[in-house]
Amino acid sequence: MSHGYVTDVAYTRQFCPHLAPTLLRSVAALAGFAPPPDDAFDYCEVGCGPGDTIATLAAAYPRARFVGIDLNDEHVAFARGLAVRGGLGNLRLVGGDFETLDDAALPRFDYVSVHGLLTWIAPEKRKALVAFAARRLKPGGLFHVAYNTLPGWAALEPMRRLLLDAAGTEGTTAERARRALEAARALADRGAMYFVTNPAARDMLDAMVRHGAPYVAHEYFHQHWNPMYVADVAREMAAEGLAYVGQLPSYRNVPELALPPKLVEAAARTSDRIALEQLVDFAANEFFRGDVYRAGSDGRAGATAAQYLDATPFGTLLDADRVQCEVKLPHHALRLDGELEVALLERLPRRAASARELAEVPALERFGANRLRAALVRLMAAEQVVPMRVSPEGPATLYNHAILELPLAEKSPVVLAAPAAGTGVQVSALQAVCLRLLTWIEPADRAAWLRAYVERQPLRLHVGGAPVEDHGEQARVLAQEVEKFRANRLPKLVELGVVAPQSA
Repeated sequence: MSHGYVTDVAYTRQFCPHLAPTLLRSVAALAGFAPPPDDAFDYCEVGCGPGDTIATLAAAYPRARFVGIDLNDEHVAFARGLAVRGGLGNLRLVGGDFETLDDAALPRFDYVSVHGLLTWIAPEKRKALVAFAARRLKPGGLFHVAYNTLPGWAALEPMRRLLLDAAGTEGTTAERARRALEAARALADRGAMYFVTNPAARDMLDAMVRHGAPYVAHEYFHQHWNPMYVADVAREMAAEGLAYVGQLPSYRNVPELALPPKLVEAAARTSDRIALEQLVDFAANEFFRGDVYRAGSDGRAGATAAQYLDATPFGTLLDADRVQCEVKLPHHALRLDGELEVALLERLPRRAASARELAEVPALERFGANRLRAALVRLMAAEQVVPMRVSPEGPATLYNHAILELPLAEKSPVVLAAPAAGTGVQVSALQAVCLRLLTWIEPADRAAWLRAYVERQPLRLHVGGAPVEDHGEQARVLAQEVEKFRANRLPKLVELGVVAPQSA
């Protein structure tokens, strides 16, 4: 351990979509604050882990500059490998403790993000982290901090104690975490009342089993483990001049969507924003928050949200046939079946457009600008549309090729940079194979490549619910899947800049 933080086991690889500048800008703008630039900005992730998030973002924004900081040497080495293979000259990886870095060697940032770290470090270290962000942010810059929160984690503190006691002291942290998992599963499977009366604890245990020992080590085995109430986090932020702006996912900024109907009236009587956030957390028994703070509380303007919606294109990461007209939120089933919403959900998957552009469409102009803006906000809250970039670069071909070259592993996501949306898009192992075939292999050689691939690395393919075992049949089924992928998913990946147009 270093400073009480687990460093002898690498954290699981993951992509955190809420760290994307497009989404962070939307939170600020809809709250009335002018957002930071959407191009040629400076971005820092503290605790970047193996680098999947910051490397993907660097590939999506080649004109921006990125710095990733992490204490774990294995994380930094892997992230540097991603940067080299992906040709990311705009990404700098720094190993070590953020508190001992030479400030003069770092730029001022438009965005600073911290995922998970805040509640895994000692209180004095946490305050130093907040001070670092406040010191390095440009005026109006955004600080995204995702952390374990209360009251949700209060019921899980006994499980952490169970894990630590069962882990013993012998072996690596990963070995200790595996022993702890086995002991906790044995108790849960034999009906221990803690798990019977705490369904959330059983759900979390199931999640730990799925994610594996490295996840458990980083979630529970740090010396310091301090889930926090949002009010306490906001107080520490305010002491450094950082003002609360909002959070992601965006529906939680809308009380009518974030709260059960019986508590909406109580929210209307709550004038203090942080008190409202605390109410939302108790209503949902929240475990995890992704908050956005701003360097400076001045500058709010009533027209900012409308200006943002009028200037920003909105599109989808999903294919048209996967867009949903009903989205389940914790307290609501959000129906998107109004005439305007239906019209937008038919149009935006095919071509991104801003509120201003939509208002000029003959079939939509009768709705008026204000209704169009409100509909876009509602669709964004439902995560059916996302803000896109005004002037994206070309396809992230080199980086995405490098990602597709990595071995496909069950617990390692395949996330490709999508410059048009300023984020990453996760694809399945099967889709990754389809992309390899369509972007690497000449048409005349594809049948032979498929046969060789399934003989070397058989896929778990099923037809009619039955597994396909024969290699020749696997190759035939896989060829059919490739054609489905080419027709249904590939056009959207081309639109997002994941692959070059000639691949379609």
